[in-house]
Amino acid sequence: MDRVNITIHDTPNITMKMPEKSCRPNPVAMGIFLVSALFISIAFKQILVTYQEADIVYVARLVENGEPISSHAVAFYAKQASAIVEQDICRSDVVKSGLSVILKNLDAQQPEADYERWATTLQEADTYLTHALSCLPTNGNLWLRLAMVRLTMAEQPDEIARLLSHAQWLAPSEINELSSRLKIWNRVSASTLAKASSSVLSDLLLVQRNKPYPELTVQRPSVMLQPYIEEAKRLSASSARN
Repeated sequence: MDRVNITIHDTPNITMKMPEKSCRPNPVAMGIFLVSALFISIAFKQILVTYQEADIVYVARLVENGEPISSHAVAFYAKQASAIVEQDICRSDVVKSGLSVILKNLDAQQPEADYERWATTLQEADTYLTHALSCLPTNGNLWLRLAMVRLTMAEQPDEIARLLSHAQWLAPSEINELSSRLKIWNRVSASTLAKASSSVLSDLLLVQRNKPYPELTVQRPSVMLQPYIEEAKRLSASSARN
């Protein structure tokens, strides 16, 4: 039988060139990922704020509805509301709720009984309102409240006139705020009235046009305010004739 020689011949190596894969990230996919991560982060933060401030929102609702709540509870949650400033929380509903509690606590203080506590609470209200305005600068009620607090501290005519004029400009015809401004106009000095004369007259002219609203009646007008009331009456009558 013939021998069969089986010879293994060297086979040349064949290397297939594979297409190169790019290691660079897809900019569209990366953008979608970053935007999604941002929204998730914001949503988580808002959920956390809602959880942390739930008690203050609840207490504020009791205060705003005139429901009974102890002064100790109000004082406790007013301290909690100070964290809104410290944590730089600017969510509208939380900021407004904290303010309701802060002002309720301020109203409960009696400077004759405990002047130091009253002064501290007043300063806390000022600090809170300053923060609130940094978050909600177009809210006329906040400018009004800050003017009331600053007036209680010490009347600085330029400052009080500026704050009240800004409040009047932002919320000229809201009945509750107009009523509050009238009470302040009736308290301030002649100097403050003079520096805010256009705003004073604007408010008093609205009173002349809305006489059916009893809350817009200036009870026992001060000597300083009386000339402005007379001027508003004269302007209103003149406008009616024309």
